[in-house]
Amino acid sequence: MKFKMYTLEHKSEYLNSNILNERFSKEEINNVSNMEGYYEINSYESLLYNFLSKQSIKLCTIPYLVQRIEDNNYNNILSLGSGSCVIEHLLSYSTSDECNIFATDFNQVHISLSQRYFKNIFSENFDFFTDNIKYLSNKYNTIFDIAYFQNSAYVMDDSEFIKLLIQLKNEGVQEIIDFRTSIPIISYPKIIGGALKRNLITNYSKDNKYFGKFHGYQRSGTNIKKLYDKAGFKLERVDKIKPYTFTAIIKPD
Repeated sequence: MKFKMYTLEHKSEYLNSNILNERFSKEEINNVSNMEGYYEINSYESLLYNFLSKQSIKLCTIPYLVQRIEDNNYNNILSLGSGSCVIEHLLSYSTSDECNIFATDFNQVHISLSQRYFKNIFSENFDFFTDNIKYLSNKYNTIFDIAYFQNSAYVMDDSEFIKLLIQLKNEGVQEIIDFRTSIPIISYPKIIGGALKRNLITNYSKDNKYFGKFHGYQRSGTNIKKLYDKAGFKLERVDKIKPYTFTAIIKPD
């Protein structure tokens, strides 16, 4: 099961009302970040504070990642959809000196701030929809041992996600960790009802009610596992690492 997701994280006046049903482009997300004050972050401390005041719950993924890295002697770690890159910055301090952390995001504002203040990691602008993993491998002359999505893979549709997984496989990635929130069965009626309501009001009501910006897809665990299989990956295990309900470890089949 798969549903479109809409985010209310950003104020509607910051968005182009004509493309609310399209995903963020690089240009749009950069403009929104500018309006929301990211360009006003002008110190290492303010960058950390901005993340910790809003997303500190994500810090619990660091021990989980460290354990996987140490248990398997991974040295080159690729983060896909790193956001502000704070997790990657702190992860670098939690791993050995031999480990290289590569943070990527399509938001140039985040990447520019990371490049300025987080000198212990590599930060690179990367777009799931237009860029290729081979570009990163060639630029850094590196074979990535492990890659992880910090609740970022949901922005891709099925074919896009499969394509990116195949790229990772072709570039020699040994393991992928996919942190995300799947749809629990108990929530199906509520989600279906919400989707129908949004569709009816959007198409038949004269009220211009703002339902949020289209931001990706929420999937059931069964749907996600099928995508792994189609990309040629085997599911090793699924854990629940709060705040995520579905954390999958997959390896090339």
